[in-house]
Amino acid sequence: MKCLSKQWAWYIALLALAGCAAATMKIPTDFTDMEVIDATNRSKASGAMVNESFSLGPYAISDVNRKWNSKSSRGIAGFSAEKSTGGYQYKFATAEASSESECLLTGSKKSVGLLKGFSMEKQASNFACSCQLSGRDAHVVLDAGNDGKFTGTLTTETGTYDIQAIYERDGAMSDGSPAGYRVDGEGIMGGVESLKPGRIWLSAGLSDNDRDDLSCLFAGLMLYQAPSDK
Repeated sequence: MKCLSKQWAWYIALLALAGCAAATMKIPTDFTDMEVIDATNRSKASGAMVNESFSLGPYAISDVNRKWNSKSSRGIAGFSAEKSTGGYQYKFATAEASSESECLLTGSKKSVGLLKGFSMEKQASNFACSCQLSGRDAHVVLDAGNDGKFTGTLTTETGTYDIQAIYERDGAMSDGSPAGYRVDGEGIMGGVESLKPGRIWLSAGLSDNDRDDLSCLFAGLMLYQAPSDK
């Protein structure tokens, strides 16, 4: 019993330290030779009553609306608005164009591993985001799978690419939710840190349109919130 108590005390201490640390996404070793754009003027709070506008270098994210209803949705890449359990909308603007962007969610509970021998049930969701800049349709679709680990596809005018969540953190242990995401084609295309304040990475070889579309979709991923357990 004494040994068990020590194990629990150690585990609780780890959780306390994790909660106090200023966590950042653990940057993959191949996130090199890419442009890094930091999010600025981003509130630490989220929710319907919070101004969640922020900037990503030349891009402006504004009018974040979490008061979603299916009647205001157009649906995304196989995601039906009527079957979605929630969503949010935001405006993404470049110097030349803007997009009334949207993300849709379908919620379910997943078992998430913490440490060896420990797990918790966490509300996760499949979700999708869509951006339409200058008539282009770019979207990302993510599936939590049976283990709660997000993987999926991201599509722009140049093709469809693999996307997967990054869970490892520096400064804190993972709580089972994504710290960010990476997009891969023939090589690394880009990535995003969703932990606040956040940042994005863009490959030097991207076209201007792909840079804009990726950045718009990355903004949607930064705004993601798991469905409530209620």
